[in-house]
Amino acid sequence: MQTLRDFFERDFLRSLADRDRRTIAGYQQTVKLVVDVLDDPTPGTLGFNRDFFIRELRKRKAAPATINKHIRHINAVLKQMQGKVWSAISTKEKVPRNITNYEFQALYHAFGNEVEFPKFIVRKHRPHFWRTIMHFVCITALRREAVLGIEWCNVNTQEQFLTLEPWIDKKDKRRFKPLTAELLDLMLKLKGFGAVSGPKRHCVFPWTHGQKAWYECWNRAENLAGVKLGLHDLKRFSGELALRAGATQLELMQHMDHANIATTLKHYCRPKTTDLVTRIKVPLPMEFEPPPPENPILAEIDRRGNELTESLDLQRLVRLLQSGIDQERLESAARRSGRVWETSTGTILTVFGEEDEGSEVAYA
Repeated sequence: MQTLRDFFERDFLRSLADRDRRTIAGYQQTVKLVVDVLDDPTPGTLGFNRDFFIRELRKRKAAPATINKHIRHINAVLKQMQGKVWSAISTKEKVPRNITNYEFQALYHAFGNEVEFPKFIVRKHRPHFWRTIMHFVCITALRREAVLGIEWCNVNTQEQFLTLEPWIDKKDKRRFKPLTAELLDLMLKLKGFGAVSGPKRHCVFPWTHGQKAWYECWNRAENLAGVKLGLHDLKRFSGELALRAGATQLELMQHMDHANIATTLKHYCRPKTTDLVTRIKVPLPMEFEPPPPENPILAEIDRRGNELTESLDLQRLVRLLQSGIDQERLESAARRSGRVWETSTGTILTVFGEEDEGSEVAYA
């Protein structure tokens, strides 16, 4: 019977022909892990080994997000093998973290305290280095490997944009990022600052101390500021700033370097309707007063005003009064023409033409 490795190499890899190299490498890593843990299972047995596979990953101290990533890759293979798919270890939706201005400003000021940082880092990387990185990520929304890999040959100072080569990060394609004049001035102050030798000498942010020293310095700044704000959180903050600037979904997706807007809204920044909700006024029936019934004849008089009053004749006035029309509103509409008024005896006198005894009729 065909095993998982055979099916993956012969059939499944064909469906990944249009995917980028990082995605293919992720599937290959998952299949290799399953083969090692479950001893290259067949489609009939793979679907029943979920719990054992998860226990083995937890023994290796794999994060829940990593376990779910392997489960998604396995399910994609199982669907083509027509096998029983696995369920994720957690179905709780991930809510994007909202970064506040206070958190950003607190970390920005914390990087100005050189006393709290290791001495060998202080000598080569002053506060300007770290603050420029924070500003850079908020404008470009790039990841850490891309930030530390950018070289000066990729920066166009005349037209103020940045060229990202395909190999610099996970996007695996060439693209461009605009830069602001303020950010470009901060970057140019770093040119030749803390000069280093080796392959990092041409980088905009030449970091040569290793990953452990990076997180040691960054964690000290977080503890000093009293906030938990990593470099990838600044990428989320960049998306939040783009939303505040009124970015459309297409602009937001391109700014965050995502191929699908669903990824942007699910994992990074979700548009908030807080300001919109405060402007909504619900007409609750707290002091409800039903409107009075509208007489169609009365509505016609209100619409036409003087023109209607002048066209009335004596017989129509009689019909209006007999139909129970509101006498006060009829009088107010008719008074605008100066032809109807109320006598001292409470009757309505209508005068057409000259005032004589033949043209005057009183209605009780």
